[in-house]
Amino acid sequence: MASFLICYASGQGQTAKVADYVRTVLTERGHDPTLRHVSDTTGVDIDAFDAVLVGSPVNYRKHLPAVVEFVDANRDALTSRPTAFFQLSFASILPSGQGTEEAAEFVNALVERTDWQPDRVGLFAGAVAYTRYGPLTRHLFKLVASLTTGDTDTSREYEYTDWNEVEAFAVEFATFVEEGTEALERKRSGRPNTPTGPTGQRWAALLTLAAVGIPLLAYHRFVRPWYLDWGATDEEVERRLPGDDLVSAASSETTRAVTIGAPSDEVWPWIVQLGQGRGGFYSYSWLENLIGADIHNVDRIVPELQRLEEGDSIRMVTEDYWVQSPITSMTVEYIDPGRTLVLRGYDGGTWTFHLDPVDATTTRFVVRGRTPSNQALLARVVRYVAYELPHFVMERGMLLGIKARAERAGHVDVSAE
Repeated sequence: MASFLICYASGQGQTAKVADYVRTVLTERGHDPTLRHVSDTTGVDIDAFDAVLVGSPVNYRKHLPAVVEFVDANRDALTSRPTAFFQLSFASILPSGQGTEEAAEFVNALVERTDWQPDRVGLFAGAVAYTRYGPLTRHLFKLVASLTTGDTDTSREYEYTDWNEVEAFAVEFATFVEEGTEALERKRSGRPNTPTGPTGQRWAALLTLAAVGIPLLAYHRFVRPWYLDWGATDEEVERRLPGDDLVSAASSETTRAVTIGAPSDEVWPWIVQLGQGRGGFYSYSWLENLIGADIHNVDRIVPELQRLEEGDSIRMVTEDYWVQSPITSMTVEYIDPGRTLVLRGYDGGTWTFHLDPVDATTTRFVVRGRTPSNQALLARVVRYVAYELPHFVMERGMLLGIKARAERAGHVDVSAE
């Protein structure tokens, strides 16, 4: 039987649950585990334990300060015995290799910061506790979830921890302690751990460049093309749409589409009433309203909003918005009732909404944005860095919002009230 000290810190309680489960696994295996929050380790003699496990969640891309301080304060004791570290993060929730790599990077940062190399590491998915977050944190998690897991019901909590993985981690570390390994013998003999990577300022700079450059290249090559033409077929991307001729040379173009299970004449009324002070944009109004746009999405066809003519203005925010700029509204440049609406911005760019009937009950809804090539370099950089991805999130929300409303049977028509 071996004695284990399990130290942890927890944000919303999920790490505490994992720590307690590890204790249960070790107890059932015949060992003597002691569970302590890192704030309750004063007076605890780490040298009295055969092995130590440390656990922390990742908050805002960092481990909790109390855990880092515990490792710093007890580095010598930790490096002289078998140790393990377990981490809970949102990155481990993502079903992709990128999520795993990002989760591992958090551990690598801890190792570099503390010079402590645990013998075993567990990377676990945590939980999203919407009901325990403040408004801003709740909205941020909802935005990320809308792009990843789809779990956006803020009235509940979502647990993603794979308890089989936690058990396997605890059993593997227990076996390591029980049987002994070359790494354990190295620790007991006082020899330092083998360095985990190259050292020196030059290598650090190269690694930093790679850490920034590789994800950026992957984003530009794979992620950006995906969201620029989200949902659209090759034919829809390549074809010309009404309004394209208004921007003769475009520096960027997006074409996004969705199939709607409703005839085009039932989709068109939702498009006509787009705008602030009108029907809204059918997207994430809670995000739009964080910047004071005062958007309210309607769930019905409003007859008074069905009259739209060329030259009309469609506002993005309120008339008395704190930023008075041409960017806050667009003009109706062209309208083909039942088929196409083209809006034009202050910079000459266009936003086109086009309906293609597939059959009597199905419609393809295509949205295209074209940016003129005469934009200054700074404007292009700002658009690339700060505008494109958020705009995709909101436009995708709009496409799906209109789809849901048009497909909803028996929608309310105020003319019948």
